[in-house]
This record gives sequence, structure tokens and C-alpha cells, in this order.
Amino acid sequence: MQRILVGLVLLLALAEGFAAGMIPMAGLLLVLAGLVYGYTNVDCESPSEYVLVAVGAHVAAMSDAMNMIPALGMQLDSIVGSIATALAAGVVTVVVMRAVNRLKG
Repeated sequence: MQRILVGLVLLLALAEGFAAGMIPMAGLLLVLAGLVYGYTNVDCESPSEYVLVAVGAHVAAMSDAMNMIPALGMQLDSIVGSIATALAAGVVTVVVMRAVNRLKG
């Protein structure tokens, strides 16, 4: 399941990077894949590494660092941004799961 979700996110991110809008509702699919990944593959009681990667990907996407590469930078920034979207959705799942676990006791 993990490989399928990662492959789906990479495929959608590449499609959005090189042909934005080609896949209808790609953003929704990225979020759904991130939510499922966060639920199935992240330990909600010890998510430090996952959250750190998600924050790092978001910072890299927002900095537009790849935009400095001629002819390919904008596409690379878009790919990183799409991956950051999926990772952020996984973080939301972790937050909800931790809250539910705290309420259960």
C-alpha cells in the first residue's frame, strides 16, 4: 500500500509539474493520498521525522529555490509543491489521530 501511495503522489506531482491541469482534481487526489498515507504508514505517537520532512518540503516549495534553474525550475518547484501538499495532508491525519487517541484515554 505504501509503494502504491508514494507512486501515485509522484505520478500526480510529475503530471502537475509538467502539464498542470491535465489531470482533473489532481489536488484532491494528492490530498486524499496524503491522508491515507498518514493514516496507514505514520506512527501518530512518534511522527517527528515525517513532520520534519513535511515542513522541509513545504519550505522548499515556498522558497522557489528551484526557480533559479533555467528552463526547468518552475516545473521542479511545482513538483515539490505537489509533494508538499500530500505530505501536509498526512500531517493533518497525524494531528487528528493524536487528538482522537487523547480523547480515548
